[in-house]
Amino acid sequence: MKNRKLCLQINGASLYFARPDDMKLVYDMMTADDEIREMLFYGENDLEPFENFVKTESKWFPGSESKNAYYLIEYDGDFIGWISHSYNNAKIENMEIDISFSSMSHTGKGLGTKIITVLTDYAHEKYKIKTFMIRPGKHNTRAIKAYEKSGFKITDSYNPNDYYTAEDVVLWGDGDLGVENTVNMVKEYMI
Repeated sequence: MKNRKLCLQINGASLYFARPDDMKLVYDMMTADDEIREMLFYGENDLEPFENFVKTESKWFPGSESKNAYYLIEYDGDFIGWISHSYNNAKIENMEIDISFSSMSHTGKGLGTKIITVLTDYAHEKYKIKTFMIRPGKHNTRAIKAYEKSGFKITDSYNPNDYYTAEDVVLWGDGDLGVENTVNMVKEYMI
């Protein structure tokens, strides 16, 4: 895509580094489709306003290589979703993965599984990260199955203090949907 830096290509899809001016596009993809919004936010009525999203997420939009980055997913000439990784320099050094498509019509085709697999392989090689985590809502069973296909395993021994710094455990330790509604999944690479 014009004036964008390509990161990876996967079976007809491309990942482009998201730039600061892509924040509104990513936010709109999270909130435009009712089914996607329900999967991401599980019925939350008061979605974070765009201005708050900009404040909390701006460091993940460098537009180039970074341990903290959003990527736009392009397929057939359109942006159909996004994926991100966040670096956590905690007791267990890790990257947290998050992914969403702009519409349910883009799901169920195996594309998400392939994208997650290729991105974690890339981040493992590029940044020497051995541990990745993803924390979907329990209600999102389709996503959980896709994450398992890409190598993530549900862990019952998850301790947020191992995966986040003391500062970040306060913000993210319970998961986006709270302890009761979050599934903790980990993918490990052997060096």
